[in-house]
Amino acid sequence: MADHFGVGVTETVALSHLRARGALTPRDLAKHTGLTSSTVTALLDRLQDAGLADRSAHPTGRRKIVVALTSRGEEQMDHTEKWLAAVLEGMVGVDSAMVTHTLTQLAAALDEQASYMHQLPPGSVDNR
Repeated sequence: MADHFGVGVTETVALSHLRARGALTPRDLAKHTGLTSSTVTALLDRLQDAGLADRSAHPTGRRKIVVALTSRGEEQMDHTEKWLAAVLEGMVGVDSAMVTHTLTQLAAALDEQASYMHQLPPGSVDNR
């Protein structure tokens, strides 16, 4: 999907977070994606150049900004969700409720592991 929309995988991940959570500050987007603030700044430049996301003034914080999907970004995410639904529908004999449950569990486990990894010193290895 990233290739189809002319963006990278990291941009696609950011778009997914914006779709799921709505407008976010760059700091919140960095937290959710696991990226540094400088990396998010460059990522937002690329998303804005592609017309998929836009920055605007934060509604309550005078010095903050928020990032949200543009109408084009929303259309791209609609297309992505339809594509994914079609793929899942085409899987004969697969229980979609079970797939949803399994993916939800996987996402929660990955979030937990990412939180744990963020607590480790940079470059350290853990055999957990």
